[in-house]
Formats: sequence, C-alpha cells, structure tokens
Amino acid sequence: MIKGDRKMSSEVDLDAVALTPAAVAAYCDFAERVARALSLGGIVSDAADLPDERAKVGGDGSLTVYVTLPEGKGEVSMTIPSGQWGWARRQ
Repeated sequence: MIKGDRKMSSEVDLDAVALTPAAVAAYCDFAERVARALSLGGIVSDAADLPDERAKVGGDGSLTVYVTLPEGKGEVSMTIPSGQWGWARRQ
C-alpha cells in the first residue's frame, strides 16, 4: 500500500529485527507483486533500481517496512503486526 504521512518512531536497522516465517513469506509475496506493478506502471524497470528497505516501529508495536520510490514518486510500505516480528539477538 502507498501511504501518506504517518507519525512513527525513529527508523530501525532491519538487521536488528527478526520476522516470523509467515511474515517473511508475506513480505516476499508483497515485494514480488509491488515490483511487477512498478514495472508495469513504468515507475521502475528493475527492482535493483530501488533503494534498500527501511523500517520504523509504530506506536502500536507494528513494524512498517518501506521503500522510497525514485524521483519523489512516493513510498511503498507493508506493515507487519507486532506478534510477527521481534528484536534479533545480538551476536
């Protein structure tokens, strides 16, 4: 979903979080569908042209993973519910 301004906490490093297998599967499916839509819409010809994903933790404990589209064309994001992610253990 493409979202407008939303008040969220500061950005977190995706290496610092762990997703459940269900969240990983949902995100992979979402990313594939978004890449196809962006390509068909002429926004991005190759997913490699997109910047790395970023993430923010919402006030409700959810994790929003997002990508800012090139040339100020918006942002694409997916929200992962609080029970589907957690902080990864430090190695």
